[in-house]
Amino acid sequence: YLAFNTLAEGVGLIKELLTLKENLDLILADTFVDPDLAVSFRIAVKEAFE
Repeated sequence: YLAFNTLAEGVGLIKELLTLKENLDLILADTFVDPDLAVSFRIAVKEAFE
């Protein structure tokens, strides 16, 4: 039961991180007009999440 709770919390945390990443992607898409800068920044964000 405890292990299941911990797993559920872990999954919830991962979902929150993914939602945060999606929001960041949307913000970045709006912020950066320069595609090269947007791509390099997005890669940096992606690596930070891995």
